[in-house]
Amino acid sequence: NVGDKRDYYNDGLVGWAGAFLQAEYEKGPLDAFLTLSASNTSYQRIDYFQYAPEDQATPWQNFFGYQVKGGANYRLDRNHNVFANVGYFEKAPDFDAVFQNFRNDINSEAENQKILSYELGYGYRSPKFSGNVNLYRTGWSDRTFTKSFQGEDDQLYYANILGVNALHQGVEIDFTYTPMKSLKVLGMLSLGEWTWSDDVNSVNVFDEQQNTIETIDQLYIADIKVGGSAQTTAALGIDYNIIPAFKVGVLYTYFSKFYADYDPTNRTSSEIAGVQAWEVPTYGLLDVKARYDFKIGDLDANLFVNANNLFDVEYISDAQDTNSTAAGASVFY
Repeated sequence: NVGDKRDYYNDGLVGWAGAFLQAEYEKGPLDAFLTLSASNTSYQRIDYFQYAPEDQATPWQNFFGYQVKGGANYRLDRNHNVFANVGYFEKAPDFDAVFQNFRNDINSEAENQKILSYELGYGYRSPKFSGNVNLYRTGWSDRTFTKSFQGEDDQLYYANILGVNALHQGVEIDFTYTPMKSLKVLGMLSLGEWTWSDDVNSVNVFDEQQNTIETIDQLYIADIKVGGSAQTTAALGIDYNIIPAFKVGVLYTYFSKFYADYDPTNRTSSEIAGVQAWEVPTYGLLDVKARYDFKIGDLDANLFVNANNLFDVEYISDAQDTNSTAAGASVFY
């Protein structure tokens, strides 16, 4: 009948409470800080479709998380400084990791997601030039997420992936150069190495009606590059004031090491172990802008124009891998 519920009808309730504490220290060339925080995340699932009224609501599931982060910056002299940060985080698993299979099935082995991050850097400051070099390493354990993908029948499916480990590490460089008051040159470079660390067991795949389609015993993703974002990016830009009220700018951005997201249903054989997902072709985009400031009576006003991707470069913004080739990938421009 019109208005009847179909396929599923449920609510997910989330409660959160937390506290935060920060201490700072400044003396001479040394600045340091320490932050502590704690939180409790509570989940309850109410399923009106699959259960009798007395069984529709689950007990609340509570997860205690916390964060410890500290860092310091030391000024070697008026131009040079070094800095370091380290942090450890534990956050509640995602809702779908606690209640599995789109039912009130409580996962008694659901664990907090754990993140350990290090950062070490160097900075330089002068009247005309400033820049930073930053090395980072972030390990993510027991990550949980739901991954959507398009099947061979062109239908949309979801994989509930639990207990994933990933490693993100790399170097980042940025600078600003002002040779004259009216001219500024900006640049950045980011070189990343992001990989999934381990294979995953027992991955359930669902259709859009939340029906279980299959269970993948082993998902072979160890050492596969994390997809969805370019791991190497670079940018160079110029801002120029032709007159004090009129500014123009140009920015070129380069993207590389951009890997397609893997399809869970095509990572089930040991023969695919270690085979990388398809790498999207590199591309660069040129953006330009202009701004004119003026007065309307006593009011400040401005007129600005932006032209993104000036040369209309055709590029792939997202991709899903099937067989590690361009011909087998689903792409979005």
